[in-house]
Amino acid sequence: MDVYFDNVGEILDLMFTRMGKDGQIAACGAISGYNKSASKQDGLKNWCEVITMRIQIRGFIVTDYLHKRAEVLGIFRKAVEEGTLVFGANSEQVVPTKFEDIPKTWDKIV
Repeated sequence: MDVYFDNVGEILDLMFTRMGKDGQIAACGAISGYNKSASKQDGLKNWCEVITMRIQIRGFIVTDYLHKRAEVLGIFRKAVEEGTLVFGANSEQVVPTKFEDIPKTWDKIV
């Protein structure tokens, strides 16, 4: 994988083993640890992958980009009008799976 958007945290450790050389990870959240104390946080076991695969990780918070809100809304509005961005119940691909099987399920989606 070249790019991964992480909003969970727990899956991040697995994704380290799936990243390609010079891959990039956008770290936006860590929901799996929000209700855990620091001592109960799961450790990262595959951290060496960050080094050997030269993975870049950058954290961000959406409010960092509020100054671009109007520009981005314009881009989305245009895409919806042109039909290149479609959203709603009919645009969603639902693949039934168990939470723990999500990585295997991603491999099935084309």
